[in-house]
Amino acid sequence: MGNAAPYNEVNYGNFVESSSQVPGEELKGEPNCTPAIRNPNIPPGGKLTENGDFKSLKLSFLKLCEDYGDEDYLGTRAVLPDGQLGEYEWATYNQIKEKALKFSRFLQEKNLCPRSFIEKDISGCKTDREFGFLGIFAKNREEWVTTDLACIFNDITSVPLYDTLGTGAIEFIINQTEIKTLCCTADKIKTLNRLKRNGKIDTVETLIVFDEWDRKKTENSPLQILSFHDCIDQSKDEVVLNDPELNSILCLCYTSGTTGVPKGAMISQMNMTCLIASLPNTGITLQDNDIHISYLPLAHTFERCIISASYMLRFSVGFYNGNILKLKEDLFALRPTLFASVPRFYNKLYTGIKQRLAQSGCCRRKLAQKAIRDKLNNFHTNGEVTHAIWDKLIFRVFKQGLGGNVRYMITASAPIKPEVLDFLKVCFCVPIMEGYGQTETAAATITLPNDKNTGNVGGPLECCEIKLRDVPELSYFHTDKPNPRGEVCIRGNNLCAGYFKAPDKNKETFDKDGWALTGDIGELLPNNALKIIDRKKHIFKLSQGEYIAPEKLENTFIQNLVFKNIFIYGDSLQDYIVAIVVLEKEEVEKYAEREELEYDNYEEFIKSDTMKNKLLKLFEEFRVTSNLNSLEIPKNLYIHDEEFTVENGLLTPTFKLKRGEAKEYFIEQIKEMYGGAIFQGE
Repeated sequence: MGNAAPYNEVNYGNFVESSSQVPGEELKGEPNCTPAIRNPNIPPGGKLTENGDFKSLKLSFLKLCEDYGDEDYLGTRAVLPDGQLGEYEWATYNQIKEKALKFSRFLQEKNLCPRSFIEKDISGCKTDREFGFLGIFAKNREEWVTTDLACIFNDITSVPLYDTLGTGAIEFIINQTEIKTLCCTADKIKTLNRLKRNGKIDTVETLIVFDEWDRKKTENSPLQILSFHDCIDQSKDEVVLNDPELNSILCLCYTSGTTGVPKGAMISQMNMTCLIASLPNTGITLQDNDIHISYLPLAHTFERCIISASYMLRFSVGFYNGNILKLKEDLFALRPTLFASVPRFYNKLYTGIKQRLAQSGCCRRKLAQKAIRDKLNNFHTNGEVTHAIWDKLIFRVFKQGLGGNVRYMITASAPIKPEVLDFLKVCFCVPIMEGYGQTETAAATITLPNDKNTGNVGGPLECCEIKLRDVPELSYFHTDKPNPRGEVCIRGNNLCAGYFKAPDKNKETFDKDGWALTGDIGELLPNNALKIIDRKKHIFKLSQGEYIAPEKLENTFIQNLVFKNIFIYGDSLQDYIVAIVVLEKEEVEKYAEREELEYDNYEEFIKSDTMKNKLLKLFEEFRVTSNLNSLEIPKNLYIHDEEFTVENGLLTPTFKLKRGEAKEYFIEQIKEMYGGAIFQGE
């Protein structure tokens, strides 16, 4: 499709005209869509991958235990007598299996996850079915995974809660699922007791606590509080468990909630097994000693997919200590071979390395710059990320920053700049794959390790197919030259069963032919790799009638290192957009030096009209360098002095901007930037 210059890289997919998923069904060569694209490993007339050799997560894990039961599986850093963290201590596959089976039997015997029949019109499923729920409210740890396996062993649907969720979202999820039992850590007891006393979570009756707590302080608790380890000790072997089926709902993954209330995507056993069955053909070759460090929230599908893969593909998992500020210490102690993260983390790595090089001596800096140029040229020519000389002289120290053993890195959850990925690949001397998906689809595409072109998210996994649909209001069409553009649509065995108790929301996301409408705007490159270029769902219209895509602008402006955070806001009653920005202090100081701006007090300087005008001029420069129109340039801005974080409610746990919360947080500043004018929604 298209007349672009030759693209001499790996083939990421083939167009198909008919689908063998439903014999005789045409893939609707809709006039407003591209044909569907499937993974090139799917033969003509072949089916999308379902579960391959994996009959279920339960049977796959039990087979791993049978074959490798005495090998290390889950690792946790020991707490020393002085409170310091020691080396990792490991539990074997068999030890975790026994704990999970015993805990599952205890839950079954005590009826702590009672099953209730829910009709399809209410649940959002395609069929009427029974549900038994268990909540998990904790940071990543051995007990979290053990509890998840206990749910899998007895066909219980786990309901993970983000550790940093506000009480409003916690209440909503608990009340929607009518959870009776929650597994949590001791630091959550006080909050949950308060919610129970205030009548906010009436269905919850029991807490099962992973760690130790002051039992005297909970003697008058309105909830029954049990010890996780006591539950395991009191388990009875004769209790019979329920075997899950492929259409069993594995978990409810609630959307991060950038807007509106959370939606619970029903992830089935099939959704997870088809993904993992597709992974062996992505170019990632696992070894016997592979270790993954788990620190991204397990309640998010990205980390959840990785942990589920460990149930089936055999690699060890070490958990971070729970304090993200000490992650570097965990990396040194664990020395992982597999590292997965999100663009926010990789951008910080990029900035940190750049700053370190800038501060080094002249000779060292010039040598490093030459090494980076040589390796980038080598990578863009033949895809190699290693160099016999430069890696030993320059880059070994950077690789040691992640423990020294990393073989593969993965990024997902949000867009990342190509130059950042290329730079990090040559600095860490390993491939970095970029994946794409959503809560509703989990993983859908991934780049191959040998792809020397960044800026795309690869092609479809073997379990799904993709197509692009026209978005006339943003002038994206499948007939665009040189490449087709449009809304990314995904269909396949990885699609969730729907939103729990939100059938109306299902109609907004899934069309009648089973396609998930992602809201992301994509471009199909000549080798059928998908490139995400815009976002449909967060667009807004200015008073002139022109549409603005704020995420595209934020991702463009953030390329200047002076910006740490950016929030672009616009309103249909106004004729221009505004920006709230947080600045990188070191970059501001460098910028001030280059521009010969003098100041005595940094905090006063960044709030000054001089700095504000310089930043507005900086935005104007993007108009030329990034080919933006005048309406895409902020005409006013507010400089905020506190970073956007999960803790202050401006970011989701996967570090995406929460637009609704950001608007409320900065409502007074927005009014001021619009001169006190009325805007929509007031």
